[in-house]
Amino acid sequence: NRRARPAILEEYCLSICSADYNEWIWKNSPAAHPYSYLITGAYEMFEFDLDNTFNYAEMSWLICPRPFMVERGHHDGVAPDEWVAYEFARTYRHYVQLGLGERAEIEFFDGPHTINGQAPSAFWTPSELERKNRKMNWQENAAQIKEDFDRDGYVVIPGFMNTSEVEQIDAQVERYIAEVLPNLPENAAFYEVKNDPSSLMRLQQMTDDEYFRDLYQSQRMVELAAALLDDEVAYSSLQLFNKPPHVANATPPHQDGFYFMLEPNEAITLWLAHDACDDENGCIRYVPGSHRRGMRPHRLSNVLGFSQGITDFGDDDRAIEVPIHCQAGDLICHHSMIIHLADPNPSDRRRRAMGFVYFAKRAKKDDERAAAYQKELMEKWKQEGKL
Repeated sequence: NRRARPAILEEYCLSICSADYNEWIWKNSPAAHPYSYLITGAYEMFEFDLDNTFNYAEMSWLICPRPFMVERGHHDGVAPDEWVAYEFARTYRHYVQLGLGERAEIEFFDGPHTINGQAPSAFWTPSELERKNRKMNWQENAAQIKEDFDRDGYVVIPGFMNTSEVEQIDAQVERYIAEVLPNLPENAAFYEVKNDPSSLMRLQQMTDDEYFRDLYQSQRMVELAAALLDDEVAYSSLQLFNKPPHVANATPPHQDGFYFMLEPNEAITLWLAHDACDDENGCIRYVPGSHRRGMRPHRLSNVLGFSQGITDFGDDDRAIEVPIHCQAGDLICHHSMIIHLADPNPSDRRRRAMGFVYFAKRAKKDDERAAAYQKELMEKWKQEGKL
């Protein structure tokens, strides 16, 4: 389909000779080097105002997230290696920032102005393309994942979903916000700034929607939760956790189990990153092993959506806390008793994730106590004007 953007076509990929990918602005603007089109008679290549519009890197971004490769012969006379490397660095940075670094490559070879065809033949094989676009099969490393989870109270599974899958879920979130949310009770969503839709921080109980119910109950998610809990699962909730740019507050240190009111307190949250998460946009921080040291005292935090915070969180905790940097599609699995917190988001980037919460079947919930707590909390937030 020649009308479709390459990024929409899942099997699309591109390998390009550096003769058609180099520093185009330098090549068309100054006349101080032998590569300039301004001093050659090949054909007129003058590009009006190109310096202020785009270059080859910007054009390669239109192909992202599909795999992209440049072949560069050292003796290609259209431009020096340094120009091509400079431009590719800009392409590669864009892929890396989206968590897709392995999908962009450059091959340097000792040759002239030609298509080499050696590295691309390996880079574009069906098996290699599948690897670059695949989701991780966690079962291949199940024993290590379970060991890490039991020891630390959390484990990160990189690439649990591929880019296309995350994009699809993200699109369904937008549909949910536009079409479903307006018909739900006011406590179905929380906002950092009241009455400001752009400050959305939480969507609650999303399994009333068929798409999200199927996703939450999918074999893929349930099998992983059951394996880490050593039990069949009881369904709890599916939520969207968002830290919108500039306005998102810090999440206080807490243990999810304080809210869950389970006995024994055996539950898990599978936290699927929709965006790259780092120190700048509100990454999660864990206190390793704290899930094995019991429930810490909590009190009201006055943070909407995170009503309780640990009262005695101190220097000893901060000394060992671990920030988790992840990419879109990575999955963080954490135990209900692990102490965790998250930074605010003063950056220009959002930080969105889905939280799949499952209880172990052996865990029993005090439903009456939990309902009373939720009712009291909602009334408090209404009185304070937060809802």
